[in-house]
This record gives sequence, C-alpha cells and structure tokens, in this order.
Amino acid sequence: GSPRITPRTLLTMFCLFGTTEPPPGPSPATPDPNDEPKPKNGAGTTASLLILFFAAAWLNYSFVVPGWDEYANRFRFGFGVIALLYWGLAIGGIDGPNEYVKNRRKNRLIHAIKIGPGSKYGLNEVWYDQTEDNLKKFVRTVGIGGAGLVVYLFTKTFPDAPLGIVWNLAQTGWSYLHQRFTEHELFIGGVFGAFFVTFWAMALIFAVIEFTRPAFLLPFKCQESVVLTWRAFLQACFIAMINCGITLVVAVLVAYFVYPLAAPNGFSAEIPSFPIALLQLVAAVPMAEITFYWGHRLMHVPFFWYHVHYFHHTWKTPTAVVAIYAHPVEHLVVNVPTVILGPLLMGMHLSVFWVWAIAATYSTCHGHCGWHFPYFGSSQQHDYHHSQGYDNLGTLNVLDTYYHTNKDYLASWEFKVDKTYKTPDYPVDKIIAKDTTHVPSQPEGEEWLPSGKKVIV
Repeated sequence: GSPRITPRTLLTMFCLFGTTEPPPGPSPATPDPNDEPKPKNGAGTTASLLILFFAAAWLNYSFVVPGWDEYANRFRFGFGVIALLYWGLAIGGIDGPNEYVKNRRKNRLIHAIKIGPGSKYGLNEVWYDQTEDNLKKFVRTVGIGGAGLVVYLFTKTFPDAPLGIVWNLAQTGWSYLHQRFTEHELFIGGVFGAFFVTFWAMALIFAVIEFTRPAFLLPFKCQESVVLTWRAFLQACFIAMINCGITLVVAVLVAYFVYPLAAPNGFSAEIPSFPIALLQLVAAVPMAEITFYWGHRLMHVPFFWYHVHYFHHTWKTPTAVVAIYAHPVEHLVVNVPTVILGPLLMGMHLSVFWVWAIAATYSTCHGHCGWHFPYFGSSQQHDYHHSQGYDNLGTLNVLDTYYHTNKDYLASWEFKVDKTYKTPDYPVDKIIAKDTTHVPSQPEGEEWLPSGKKVIV
C-alpha cells in the first residue's frame, strides 16, 4: 500500500532538517542487545532550530533590499513564528523514541548490567530511569528558556533584526573597553584572560567532579575505576601555572611585535560584522587542526617522545587540568601555536580573537576531561590517546583518517561510543562495546616503545 502521511512526516518534510525513517514494524520479542541504537527520529532539535533562527536573522540583517523593508520584516517575523512552533513541538516530545526503541534500550541496559561491572559504579535500572527523566527536564528547561529568549528578541526588537540588536550591544561593550584601555592591555588582558579564566574554570569544575565522584555522574566517567589523588592534581596545577606564565610571556611578545603587523585592523574601534566574524572563526578551525596534528605528530617521534612528550603521557587517565600539563618546550612549540596561528593568519579582529581563545581553551579542556556526559560531546577520542599512548594525533579525526594514524582506534570499543549522547546510554553502550570488540594485536612493522606504546616514525 501507499506510505502513511502523518503529522510527524509533514512537519519533518516542512522543516527540512529532521530525519524520517520507515515504520519499524512489529517489535521483536527480544531485541538484540548488541544491536546499535538507531538514530532518534522526529521533527527537530535545538541545533536545527538555532540554524533556522540565525539564518533568518542573518538574512534580514545582511541582505536588506531598499524599498522592501516591510516585506523583509514580515518574512523574518513569519520565520520566527515557524521556528518557535518547531522548537515547541521538538521539546514537547513529538520526536520521542517509539516503543521499539524503548524496548531495545531497556534490553541493552539489562544485558549490560549482567555482563559488566557497571553496577559497581552505579549503573542500574533505577539510576537509568532517574537520569533519563532528569535529562528530559533539562532539555525542556533549556528549550523553554531558549524559546522565551527568541520571543523576547522578536518582540523587543521588532521591526529591527534581532541579530543586529545583539551586535550593537557587542559594539557598545567593545567601544567602552576600547576607550578605557590601551591596545596592548586589550590584547594581553583579553586573550590571556580569556584563556586563563576558561582553563581554570574547567580545571576546577572537573576537579570537584573527580574528587566528589557523585553517584549520579560516575557511570559517565570514561575510565571509572581510576581515582584522582590530591598529590597528582596539585602537581598538575603546578605545571599548569608554569605554562600559564609561558603563555603570558608569549601574549606580551605577540601584542607588541606580531599582532599589529598580522592584523592591521585588529584594534579597530568597530567590530567586524557577524558574517566576517563567523568566517574568521570557522577558518581558524582547520588551521588549528593542521598545527596541532603536525606538532603533536612531531612529539611522537622517538627523540621528542622520550625527552619531551612522554611527560604529558604520564597521565593515562586525564582530567581537564592535564590539558596544559606538558613540558614547556611542547607547550611553546605545539599548544600555543595551535591557538594563535589561525587568528594571526586571518588577521582576526581582537574581539573575535577573544571568542576564539575561549572556544579553543574549552575544547582542549573538554578533550582531556575524562567524562562523557549527554549533550556535551565526547572526550573519548583523546581519552583513548592517553590510555593507549598513540593514535588520534589530531582533534577532528580528518588528518588522522587521511594519514592512517587512527587505525587501531577505529577498531576499538572507544570508537563505537565516540558520539554525543542524548540519553543515559553511554555506560550501557560502553559495556556492550567492550564485550563485543576484539582488541587489535600489535601490528607488524610498527616501532614500539619499551613500555609497549607505539610511536610515529
């Protein structure tokens, strides 16, 4: 017969960003616990709503046709109403999992509890149900708050473009700072301050989590059997402070001798438009990946491994503060250039540089955090690099895939759970992946360290 057309299908087709899948048919009596969970179907997510909202605001802000302002405002207002409906339906549960998916997840949970040590670290059916319920409340709270913000922007700023209003506020703040501080103070205090505050905020947040090990979060730890000690943490803080000092010295030198030449308009009193700022931020990402990959790969050459990089790898189970727990040479040659080369080559405006410094610092701290929380991305890739000592030399897995420096990782159980979860299924999938994944044997022809770790040659 012909396929069914349901409200869910129509909404998905209309909103373009959703996904559809054919009805699963009768649910099997006992779904295979080893079967990978299917993607969550439905009309929309927060991410796709943000795409809609910013696209609409950007179109009206950047491409105003003379004489057509009234039509442009009507278009934007209509687009905003659609976005609100879209978000409301999404957070209201229209795209929730069907019974087949619920049954499969429940069977996988029961199977994981039977075969793995998860119950030792708090994984049980009660924990799973409570965590799932709390996640739903979290998503709805964020969704309602976001929807309220959208409503406020569209009503408060109408008929002006919301993004234009936000950008004007940013311009006002930048103008105030530009008049109050010198260019060198803005660069050193802004760039170094953004790095310093973000790094220590992340380090302390995850230190509290590590030392308290709350029962409701423990199943989300990548290497849950390892306990952080105060001695190791304080030692890491000491090394991190040394490297913060190195970063400050570099910031001073760049502020006085490099940045004025690389970015002649970097201290301009007018901040760049949203499209330009976004372009600069996006363009800095591949440059950071290239710089970090090749610098990191150099550190895995035997000479640098033994004399420099092995210091960083003494942490087999990383935490956020370990992000800059490195030999000063490595920090100066690899870590610092990864953050500053992209903005310098792009001639990035200083206000955008601040945003980049925050994002880059957050990214590296998250990659070392050792936890895999729902909705907050995966740190599994770099956690594998520390636990095994090799593979995953980059951050995006693009150059690693091209140069085959992630072969063992792609065959590992860690790769199977390297994704952003929206449910409490990470500890479940981890146990099942460990049980079903064959650990690759030592490849022939590779050069290995006496400790059993591979180096790149």
